[in-house]
Amino acid sequence: MAIVGFNFTSIEARAENKKTQGNVDINSAPSIDNITKKDVEFMGMKDVLSFEFTFSTKYTPNIGKITISGEVLYQTDKVKETLDLWKEKKLDPKITTEVLNFVLKRCLTKAITTAEDLRLPTPLTFPVITDEKKE
Repeated sequence: MAIVGFNFTSIEARAENKKTQGNVDINSAPSIDNITKKDVEFMGMKDVLSFEFTFSTKYTPNIGKITISGEVLYQTDKVKETLDLWKEKKLDPKITTEVLNFVLKRCLTKAITTAEDLRLPTPLTFPVITDEKKE
């Protein structure tokens, strides 16, 4: 159906004062920690699921770490089915894909600015414009 709400609940970041030489591997991944039904009293919404998530960016060698937690509210007519699946630690692929793509987009954006503030390599490399002409 639709994502109807989103918020960060925690942002933890640290940079180690280590000098590194060579490559730094950066791995970012979202995970769903819990799913519950939530009563939302807004515009008559019913059947809303709360997806609690954690998004982690880890650096190898260990020069820092960024961990973001939050919640996505998702309206669906499959509340009971989704909660039953979650009891077995399974997820509906269609709903999960939509929620995790949304989390990835929002958290990568936050992780990029956080990494820049801590002078860590950003978890996503932007294209660079150069003034050199290719021959």
